[in-house]
Formats: sequence, C-alpha cells, structure tokens
Amino acid sequence: GVGFELFNNTDFSTTEFTQKINYQRALQGELARTVSSIDGVASARVHLVLPESGFLRRQAVRPTAAVTVAMEAGAQLNQGQVQGIQKLVAATVPSIMIDDIAVLDQEGVALTRTKSGVDDNPANGRLDVKREVDAYFENKIKRLLANMDPAGEFGISVDATLSLDDVKVTTEDVLPVDNGNGAKTTGVLVRERQSQRHDGSGAAGPAAGVASGPSSGSVTREVEYKVGHRIEQVATSPGGIVRVSVAVIARADHVDMATVKDMVSHAVGADADRGDSVSVVVLPGPRSSGAALDFHSPGSSTAIPSASSGRALARQGPHDGQSPAQRVVTVIAWFTGLVLLLVLAWLAIRRGSAQAAQPHEPTPRDIDQIVNRINGWLDEGKPHGA
Repeated sequence: GVGFELFNNTDFSTTEFTQKINYQRALQGELARTVSSIDGVASARVHLVLPESGFLRRQAVRPTAAVTVAMEAGAQLNQGQVQGIQKLVAATVPSIMIDDIAVLDQEGVALTRTKSGVDDNPANGRLDVKREVDAYFENKIKRLLANMDPAGEFGISVDATLSLDDVKVTTEDVLPVDNGNGAKTTGVLVRERQSQRHDGSGAAGPAAGVASGPSSGSVTREVEYKVGHRIEQVATSPGGIVRVSVAVIARADHVDMATVKDMVSHAVGADADRGDSVSVVVLPGPRSSGAALDFHSPGSSTAIPSASSGRALARQGPHDGQSPAQRVVTVIAWFTGLVLLLVLAWLAIRRGSAQAAQPHEPTPRDIDQIVNRINGWLDEGKPHGA
C-alpha cells in the first residue's frame, strides 16, 4: 500500500475531507509496511477507523484498528509478537486502546485476546500456553544439538504437562510464647481476675472463740491471654510445569546417545522425582550417493588384451569426475565390446574358411582392423564428457 509519499504531490485545491482520507490511507500503508517487516510475515493489511472529533459531539467514539497478517509457510506468530503489533498500532494512532486492536491471520482466526475474556475460549488460552512452552524447549534443544554436530539431522518433540489452575492457599498458625522457664505456652497472660461469692443465709455467726466452719459460696477466676497468630498466603499462578517428556531422533555419525541424553536432560531441567523422561534414538548418518555404485577404486583400469598383438581394447577406467550413471554405462560398454569382438572374430574365421579353397587363419592385420573398428564403436557410444 501507499505511505506518506501520497502527500508528495498534494494539490492545494484538495478538500479537507480528501486530506483526511489520504492521511488515513497513508497511515494504514505505513503500518502495513512495518508489520510486513516482522520475521515470518509475508504480507499485512491494516484497517483504521478514525472517528471525527468536535465540540458538538456529545459522546466520544474511540478509534479502532484491525490488522490482518499472512504468514510464510511454516511460520506462526506467538503471543509476544501479537502484543507487539498491538502496541505498535497503539503508539501510532492517537487515543486508541490496545483492547480495540484486533489481529487476525490469513485464515481469519483472531490472534488477540480480550481483556475481559468473555469472547475467548478458556481452553484456547491454555493450549496457547502449552504450545509456547513446548516450542521454547524444542528450540532450546535444537540449538544445543546443532552446536554438537552441525551436519547432523535432529527430530525433537517435547510434551510439557502444565498446571493451569490458579491456586491460593492461606495458612493460619498460633505462635507459642516462651514463659522464661524454657517451656512454650500458647499465649501471654494479659489480665487475671478472681471473684468470690458467698451464699447469704440468716444464721448468726459463730460465738467468740469458736472456730468458724467452712462457708458456702463460689469462686470465679477469669484469666485473659493474648495469643499470637501467623497468617501466610501462597498464590500459585497458572503455567507451572508438572512433568516434561522429551523425544529426540538424531541422524548423525559423531554423537553418542548417552551424551545426547545427558545434554537434553540438563537443557530442559529434567527431574526424575517429578516423573520427567528423556528418550533418545541415534541413527547412522546418510551415506554418500556414489558409495554403492563405486565399482572400481579411482585410478584403476580394466583392459581387454588382443588375440595377437596384445593391444588393449579398453582405455583407462572411469575418472574421478564421472557420475555413478556414467560409470555404469562405461562398464556395460566394456563387456559389450568384448562379446562383439569374440563374435566378429568367430564370424570372420568361419567366412574365410567357407570362401577359400584351403582354410586359413586370420592374419594379424585382419585382427588389428577388427580391434580398431571395435574401439571406434566404443568411442561413439561413450557418454559425452566421459
């Protein structure tokens, strides 16, 4: 889309309404360019709703924005990048709130979460948290193994079990107090009061010099202690790791399974008491493409001797620069030439014996001519560049 270069050739006769529309188009284009520069984003479109402001408007309407991103193959925006796009738009458009900015992907799926959470499915939020944790561990292990063997190929899968419940635990304890004798009491004596009540009867008191008997009544004793309390509140946020399971398939020649398992366990912080598990399988690395088709070692040759002069019918064996297919064709041509040589020699001997009155064997000249002819056929049938 166009940007602020739209105002390079502005006509002074342009109306105010046209200027506002051009400003909105330019702002949308500049935001789309910035969002498209994010890693993994192929293209982006931005739509802004900028309400008109004025003194006569009773109710203010807040501006809103919608951002649609088309991702590259295999790329995906995480929640941090989505929030970054929202903050980018909020910092560019005046008076816009982050909750009024919607971000969608190329399939029309909303990537933003509302503040109230009314429109969001709670299961989607929990799944996003799990995906972020799994992707974090996978990338961490991938970087570690790439440093161990840059030429190796690794397949990594992480499954993290998370505690997604919001837990709040309150603990209240009574604090004991040392009374000075080494013993612990449950409180501190604050106040003590004792009262006695006698049973009022009309009987006369005892005579002088006579001991009084036990008097009837009740004694009440009130003791007030101050007890110490300790209140502790522990709040656990969602996202705690309960268990981690890691599976690694390594296709490399220079790594050891025990070493890979130990490094992966340390990378994810595996705890056996928690039930974490790490499984590693090491496969042999890929073979070279020409190893199975290398019939002869470099520099070797295969020669076919002549019947009379001992001249070699085949030239030097395959060169180092030949492809596997060319080497196969060359070997087949050698064996085909040998068979043709024997057949032609047998036909020449038989034909000469039939035509001549007396049988005679082929001369060395005839044999050399046949050998030269076979070499010419081999040269014509050899692949180009061999």
